[in-house]
Amino acid sequence: MLLGSFARAEDVTKPEEPAVGETGILLVSRVSSPKVYAPIEGAKDTVLATAYVDKYGVRLFSREKWEADGLAWEGLYQAAVKRADELVDSMELQFKRDARGVLDYALIEHESPWLSSVLLSRRFLPRFEREFGERLHVVVVGRHRLFVFPADGGKLDVYSPALADLYHDDSVVRHPVSLEVFLVDKDGFRAIGEIED
Repeated sequence: MLLGSFARAEDVTKPEEPAVGETGILLVSRVSSPKVYAPIEGAKDTVLATAYVDKYGVRLFSREKWEADGLAWEGLYQAAVKRADELVDSMELQFKRDARGVLDYALIEHESPWLSSVLLSRRFLPRFEREFGERLHVVVVGRHRLFVFPADGGKLDVYSPALADLYHDDSVVRHPVSLEVFLVDKDGFRAIGEIED
């Protein structure tokens, strides 16, 4: 596999559970039927969805719970951006190089269920500018795993088949998100296409 060997989900250290009552925003597939969400520019399959933590784990808000809790999108969004900034500051980047030592991509894995929200942070792009330049391609394959490629001169097309295989392997990716490709630049982030299966 081009992406290297990945541990199976059961072999990975169990992520720390977020606190019951915690709320946030994450990227999810439309097929997960979120009830309280916002579209992402250019995205066909992925949305920003509101979620909360209960004793069973992270759950998407139903319209009824959202209204009963009296929450407002703007307040939750601002809190999600703050959490995204903190996640960016704590991310451990795993850079992968080709045989010549040239950087191909970065793998980001984190125990936080809110990892996908790092795309909301204005700190995300600067974390990669030195290595990848001012434009990034990001694929959020799962809730706890995303891949970052340079948008200019990157090799996303070379790795696309392996990313698609990874996305569909539920022994590796427990909470799949999307095969859409997001462009991150000084203007924010937006979907620009999708990896073909």
